[in-house]
Amino acid sequence: DSSGNCGGYWRGGTSMAAPVVAGTAAQIRQYFVEGWYPCGSRLCGEPIVPSGPLMRAILMNGGQTLVGIQDFSSGEVLNEETRPYDNSQNMGRVNLLASLPLEGRNDFIIDHNHAKIIPSFK
Repeated sequence: DSSGNCGGYWRGGTSMAAPVVAGTAAQIRQYFVEGWYPCGSRLCGEPIVPSGPLMRAILMNGGQTLVGIQDFSSGEVLNEETRPYDNSQNMGRVNLLASLPLEGRNDFIIDHNHAKIIPSFK
């Protein structure tokens, strides 16, 4: 502004989440097109163009549960219980390290007894 103060402000909600998810989807596509799959380093695999359903599954897999709900009128974080896929958080926040291997950043442990893959972060 004219006073020389350049400040930022915090916003939330779906209007703010949409650009984050769109950028994340672009990173997922780049990951596959540049051949990062399956080992997590560039050109370790064949470049592929991922399908829309694959990209959606990766985004959904990396969803992390939110801790609380914010009252936008007051800005206060409410200590209300949230559950995955509820109307307050839906899929949660995106975390690609929970979905895609990246050499030196995360490992995936395969639990054959419970038929699931568990990410571990470095």
